[in-house]
Order: sequence, then structure tokens, then C-alpha cells
Amino acid sequence: MKSEFFYRHERWLNLLLRCEIPWFHEWLLNRVYDQDFYAEMAPAKAASARAFAQVVAANMSFQSLFDIGCGSGVFLAEFHRLGKDVAGCEASRDAVTLASKDFPVFVADATRPIPIDRRHDLVLCIEVAEHIGHRHSRQLVENCAHLGAQVLFTAAPPGQKGIGHINLHAREFWQELFRREGFVLDAPGTERIREQLRQQQVLAWLYNNLMIFVPAHAKP
Repeated sequence: MKSEFFYRHERWLNLLLRCEIPWFHEWLLNRVYDQDFYAEMAPAKAASARAFAQVVAANMSFQSLFDIGCGSGVFLAEFHRLGKDVAGCEASRDAVTLASKDFPVFVADATRPIPIDRRHDLVLCIEVAEHIGHRHSRQLVENCAHLGAQVLFTAAPPGQKGIGHINLHAREFWQELFRREGFVLDAPGTERIREQLRQQQVLAWLYNNLMIFVPAHAKP
């Protein structure tokens, strides 16, 4: 498994990632996040993705959904199965190649403005934030806020191990960035969905890290 390569050299690979050297980032993306990686990870995510989509669809009002950093589209496929109008973007070309052709998925760098002119009912950004340089955190949040009327966001906190986890922050850090974009945490909605996901026994990071953001003027 390609992740074994990363964990053998985790210390110096993360150090180089933090230096944000463009050619190195692209090399690592191709070395670790290739088609084999996504093919290996898909089965582990599949059951959780289905339960996740069902819980989110039952608790949030939306028809169109955009997923920033969608990987091979495992979550998008489940929302599409529920009849939602879905699309996504991903930095890994190999991941995009594996995505379903039933909905649009394109290559894009989430650390830059994402070139689409449509605003969706809901934006997902699931475990992307920890993989980007700290200085790009605000741009990621701006993308989420500009592309969606509401945002479902997860980000690994300090201490969560994983491949390329170089940007780990407490929830309050992300809440402040969203506040600057006019979005606030929907605490009741977040807790309700977290608890239902916990009961469904999905992957723990999905409910532990989940936050729902809504425009400040629309907060319940």
C-alpha cells in the first residue's frame, strides 16, 4: 500500500510539504495519491459514505451539492444516488480519472480560487484542510463560502495522524475564518448530525471533525 511508503518517511516528507515546494507536492501527489491508493481506500469509505449521505440529506435542505477535494467521488456517488445534483473538484488527476462519469468532477487546486460561476445549495469539504499549507487556509474557506449557501466542513485537529497532515488546527481556528466570510457555526445542526453519524458507526473522523456553517443572517 502506498501509505506505507509515506509513513516510513513521514517526518521528512511532512517537513518538505510544509516548505510548499511545487514540484515536490506534485511528485508526492503522484507517488502516494495514485489510482491504487484511491482504489484501496474506496471500500473502507463506501459504507460510511452511504450512511453519511443519508444522514446529511435527512437533516439538511439542499438539491445541488459541490464537493471540494472530492477524491474519487465516493461521497458524491452516494448523494447522486439520492437524486441530488452533484459535482466536485480534486487536485489528484488519478482520483478524477476514477470518478464516476455520471456527474462532473474536474481537476482544481483548492488553495486557489476555484473557476466555476455557480453557487450551490451545499458545499462539502471533507478532510482537505489538513493537507494544505497554513497560508492557504483562508483561501480554502473563501472557496467554500463563495460556492455554497451552506457548508459542511471537516478538518483534522491537532494530533490526528494521517498522510500529509501538515495543517492541524482546533475547530475555533476554522470557525473564525468562516466568520470573516459571513458564516457561523450551526451548533444545533452540527450536534444533531454528529450524533446520528455516531449511531450509524461511520468512520470516526467524519463525526468527530464535522462542522456545519450557515450565513450569519440565516442562523437558526
